[in-house]
Amino acid sequence: MNEWDVDAGVLQGCDNVSFYTVALATSILIFTFFSKFETIYKIKNVPPYLFLTGFISAFIGLGITFLIPKIGARKLFILSIAGQIVMAIIASHFGTLKSPQDPITFRKIIGAILLFSEA
Repeated sequence: MNEWDVDAGVLQGCDNVSFYTVALATSILIFTFFSKFETIYKIKNVPPYLFLTGFISAFIGLGITFLIPKIGARKLFILSIAGQIVMAIIASHFGTLKSPQDPITFRKIIGAILLFSEA
């Protein structure tokens, strides 16, 4: 490790600090000028499981950041779309989230297999 590696790490850390500082300041300004303060109290009425969407989104973002160098962008994109389609097939089969029930057919299974075979 040479002096350039250390400096690059320090600069990268400074970039992160400035990014989060600007993001926080922007959020505060937007909230101050364009929002009503009564909305803060409405957060108590939100069901706790809805807060999981933020954690799931962060997990997906971190997972994508970690997996692109390992498996490549093409394979990751195909696998993420394939996963969404398989979950849609399962959700529509059971009618979850108030979706109309649509049973799993042989055609859907073949389509999912073909999608995974391209990865």
